[in-house]
Amino acid sequence: MLGHLEADQAWRFITTSPHVPATYKNVVECQDFLDFNSYVARRRDQDKCSDDELGQLALLLTELQGAIESKMSETTAQ
Repeated sequence: MLGHLEADQAWRFITTSPHVPATYKNVVECQDFLDFNSYVARRRDQDKCSDDELGQLALLLTELQGAIESKMSETTAQ
């Protein structure tokens, strides 16, 4: 992942610490979510990554989405 993305963004993905501005109300507004989906699609469709890697990326995407939703609910609760 570090070889394909900017280091800051890759580490946000790896550590599931997405950048979520307080104004976001929906996961699809989050650029990190959109970028990670694009990254997964590229690895799957263009780079033809292994099924194992694709499974790991899918798990990480799920975790990233959960982190985004959690940050959005914290913002809404305040």
